[in-house]
Amino acid sequence: MPALTDTRDAYLRITTRAFINDDPQTIVLYRQTKIKKPGGGHDFPKIPLPPQTFRFINQGTGSGISTGLDDGTARSFDYVLVGSYDADVDLNDTFELNGIPYQVTSIIPNNGWETRFYVSGFAEEPEHG
Repeated sequence: MPALTDTRDAYLRITTRAFINDDPQTIVLYRQTKIKKPGGGHDFPKIPLPPQTFRFINQGTGSGISTGLDDGTARSFDYVLVGSYDADVDLNDTFELNGIPYQVTSIIPNNGWETRFYVSGFAEEPEHG
């Protein structure tokens, strides 16, 4: 049945691309990497990845207000981003869009035709969806 699976995956990849292209957002993810220093310590620079295109899907149902923080309240909005099956994304990758910082908080297992992951962004109002 490999031929059937290949055909199915190819079709689902085409429909995923059409879904993303309906409301695309191109972003540059930054990955924090561990680099050993000559003196024995480590630096953790954020390395930019090539630009990738995703679609934001708003996951919040409320106002995004988080309480119980040491310094008061904050507004955090959660999104699922959908990208192509071969998107390069890792836990804790970050990006900024319209002055709002986002961080990858969870990755949904790859199904062969799309990559999905959760991000949180701190903003006054939701920016997407």
